[in-house]
Amino acid sequence: MNPIHLGQSSSLPSSPEQAVLDYVPNPRPGTLYLV
Repeated sequence: MNPIHLGQSSSLPSSPEQAVLDYVPNPRPGTLYLV
């Protein structure tokens, strides 16, 4: 995992289309997981 935004300051994108999300692996596969 190489987060771009998690754990640090980052600027807001100029539009939703330009937004980039960080994804983290689900520690319990098969169940819903929200960070």
